[in-house]
Amino acid sequence: MGRQIAAFGFISPLPFIIIFTGLSLLPLASGPFRKFIYQRKKWSKRLEVLKDTLGVYDYYYDDRITLTQGLHNILAVEVHIIVYLKGSRIME
Repeated sequence: MGRQIAAFGFISPLPFIIIFTGLSLLPLASGPFRKFIYQRKKWSKRLEVLKDTLGVYDYYYDDRITLTQGLHNILAVEVHIIVYLKGSRIME
């Protein structure tokens, strides 16, 4: 049908409407990803400062993060942090 309309010299606005709609929805799709990247950079800087501060006082830590899929597709996150002082475990 588009070829028949184009044969008369009239350009159908439907493809332009579809393209414009798709381009206008792009920020909605990329916004959460940009927010995640920004927060990851922010927290990685804070984590480096924390590691440097703990290193001055000979404190070290080990972390274990477990992601499990729960009932009804709910994501469960378990975080275990163990703090060491000069090789001996002081907190879990």
